[in-house]
Amino acid sequence: MKKEYKDENLGCIQEAYEYILSLKEGAKRKGKTELTIIALDFAHHFKRSDRMVSICKAMRKVMNQGDIIVHTPPKGNSTTLEIRYKL
Repeated sequence: MKKEYKDENLGCIQEAYEYILSLKEGAKRKGKTELTIIALDFAHHFKRSDRMVSICKAMRKVMNQGDIIVHTPPKGNSTTLEIRYKL
């Protein structure tokens, strides 16, 4: 019998990715030209801080030309990652 492999991190990345896109769309509808997100906000929203690597990957994955990383933590992934997205 073949054992199924499920990567929980991929689900977390996808969920965070979709959440970021919804935040960007909401801000754009309100007439904003940029949106700044700090990874700690995700820990509060998802009520989990144990998936910061996945959340930070999603935050970077959603970046487009013109978006900037305002703050990169020393180890690269933590609650202090901050990205400003152009809308």
